[in-house]
Amino acid sequence: MIDQEHLKPLYRLFLNCPELKPSAVAPFATREDFETLLRDERTIPALIFNGNGFLVAGAVARIDDIGVPAGPRTACLIWIAVRSDVRDEGYGRRALGMVRATLKARGVTTLYAWSSSSAQEFFRQAGFAIGEPRVYVEAAP
Repeated sequence: MIDQEHLKPLYRLFLNCPELKPSAVAPFATREDFETLLRDERTIPALIFNGNGFLVAGAVARIDDIGVPAGPRTACLIWIAVRSDVRDEGYGRRALGMVRATLKARGVTTLYAWSSSSAQEFFRQAGFAIGEPRVYVEAAP
């Protein structure tokens, strides 16, 4: 669970990530839906701060995602984002690593994500196998 102090900056990080937008004008999620998801005990957030204390990356996974009811040992990486000015500095890998460690501790054996083609290389380097072309990736947490 994430504390109230970090909800707004995390939402803003995801809101400003172009890869998460379903269209040019639509947000990735409403603030209400975002907060509801993060309050769910099946949701696993990871926040990465730089040395100055600024949020630079975040990831959110959910065990037994409602979109693909795959069971309690499966989780979906719903969102992962890195501030544009610090990409390629390892913050995304750290956020993913934190999520994976938490999922593993909770008994999850499979992590999957729906991915844009621009993120495929990130997931491939993180050990995911590309499934359906350009959308589905899977790996052990």
